[in-house]
Amino acid sequence: MAKRLSLDDFRAANTTRRFCMLSPFLRGLGAEDRRVAVAAINDPAIQAVAIMRVLRRVGYVLSDQVITNHRRGACKECAASGLLKPKVKEGRDR
Repeated sequence: MAKRLSLDDFRAANTTRRFCMLSPFLRGLGAEDRRVAVAAINDPAIQAVAIMRVLRRVGYVLSDQVITNHRRGACKECAASGLLKPKVKEGRDR
């Protein structure tokens, strides 16, 4: 028999802190690599999926949705730090 639903389970799941996946990656890069990565993320001519593919080639798994969310300014951590410029528009990210 399946476990019964409890509002406490939903409340506990709702309070789980979300953390930025991009910030630790960027902070772990050397200065020049960080500059290049941030420039690519801030460039509306480079699609988020293209950034994802290049990062995966060099060993970092990051979804294109994470990049899209940062471009829209959805990450308060990165927006507050000034690490990225939010509100970049591109093809399917609109």
